[in-house]
Amino acid sequence: MVSAERRTREPNARHLLVSVQQGVEGARQHEEEGRAEQEEEDHPRDGLALPAALKLGARAVALGAVLAEAGARSVAAGAQEGAAPQKGLRWGPQGPVGVGCTRVSCRTEAPGKRAAPPLGSPVPSRTAKELPLPDIRRAVGRPRGVVGLGRVPSLAASMKNEMHPTARPTRVAHVMYGLEMGGLEQLVVRLSQHGRERGIESVVLALGPDGPVRELLQRANVPTVWLGGLAGMTPAAIRRLAQEVDAFGADVVHGHDVGPWLNAVATRTLRPRTPVMGTFHQTVEPQGKLRPAAMAAAMFTQSLVACGSEVRASLERWSPKLLSNVVTIENGVPLEVATGEEARRAARERLGLPQDATVVGYLGRLSEEKGPDLLVDAFLRHFADAKDTHLVMIGPGPMEASLRARAAASPLSGRVHFTGALLEASKLLPAFDVYVQPSRREGRSLSLLEAMAVGLPTVSHAIPAIREVHSDGQTALLVKSEDVDALGGAVKRLTHDAELRSRLGEAAKREAQRYSLSTMVDTYAKLYRGAAARAQA
Repeated sequence: MVSAERRTREPNARHLLVSVQQGVEGARQHEEEGRAEQEEEDHPRDGLALPAALKLGARAVALGAVLAEAGARSVAAGAQEGAAPQKGLRWGPQGPVGVGCTRVSCRTEAPGKRAAPPLGSPVPSRTAKELPLPDIRRAVGRPRGVVGLGRVPSLAASMKNEMHPTARPTRVAHVMYGLEMGGLEQLVVRLSQHGRERGIESVVLALGPDGPVRELLQRANVPTVWLGGLAGMTPAAIRRLAQEVDAFGADVVHGHDVGPWLNAVATRTLRPRTPVMGTFHQTVEPQGKLRPAAMAAAMFTQSLVACGSEVRASLERWSPKLLSNVVTIENGVPLEVATGEEARRAARERLGLPQDATVVGYLGRLSEEKGPDLLVDAFLRHFADAKDTHLVMIGPGPMEASLRARAAASPLSGRVHFTGALLEASKLLPAFDVYVQPSRREGRSLSLLEAMAVGLPTVSHAIPAIREVHSDGQTALLVKSEDVDALGGAVKRLTHDAELRSRLGEAAKREAQRYSLSTMVDTYAKLYRGAAARAQA
């Protein structure tokens, strides 16, 4: 039987539903007043084609229903300790049993015909003691088919823990939006790859678009399931995600950023004893009555991880009660990187750049929050007379086409280069003389840390997340945000001052020691093992 103490710790189902319904009401009012004007393309990872407020409101409705089901389970009178585990695939010594799918695309046999009730259905108006133990598997539709992970030949051998040969690995299911190239996605690749030697086995479950990160995961022998665009919180998405979590036998489900985190929390309706973690890679600010909805999800989350102080502060603004649940883990990058003349020559050769040119560079998504348009404008405005200076923009994104057109219409078109998405693009950083991070908003940029590890002098905006890492005049030159002339002037100053470049670059490389990939993976591994142990206790 569930102890009285444990029952009182669990949130009441109806209270949760009221919270999320209030959040939706606030979201609609927010939209009517015209305060949510950001379009979906500016925040593609949230996964719903609605303005920001309504988008979160729609998620709140869905999340409220599934959390209400989970809450009803905990407050039901006479509930037994732990639900019976869902029968399904388990990860055996030779891989998943009964699997019939490829590594990144799984087949599903015809599901049962039982219709799932609408996710917005209200909880029956009864007292907590009168609430029956809900058949949650029936609520989302019990699958009759088999869905599993593709077998990776080298995975069974790699699951042996080199540090603790007799210990069972802790299994973590990473839920992220898609497989397009970005800092978040590369962090998940590294966390999955390097966690293996620490006794952590991972699977990556991608909800949104396919992309080149799939190849990086395959190279690292990390099993990957692309769920084909099931990014919304529908019964089908929740059921499919829970099936894959169950197939892997995950001990922990780890959602990255808001949308995937909410979906990860929803899997607890089918695996109520599997702990959920959420990592936020940028600031998160639920507005108005949306805050109770976020709080409802947080109640079912073992740990909320912030990648820096600014992100942590945004989480704590949800409610002071979250303080004990928020952990700060700094993003980490490899510090053992190739530098020097040979690395510089090879990188420039790959990019097709003159060996004797002065190169200004950027690495990251070409999206509004990253500010690549500000850098292109600054270069076109300030470097018309610098015939030997080139600008290199590495990375894909929604602004790529417009930026290419802007550069092509300029007399400097031959000195502005766009690469699109490149695998292992950080290996090209030695080609640069000056690195520029023109972000309007930022969490903890991996490319910024990678540039520091290479020893590149940097120009960036003096926004809070950047000031956490860089000191103006000591490790970088920081300028006012949105000031194109100030940005261009600082870049030009560095291209003309070799001594300043050297001093800032050396100081940045020393500062980069704070952001070790090894330290980051160690910290996450400890968090995973602790969460799994508490769930099994």
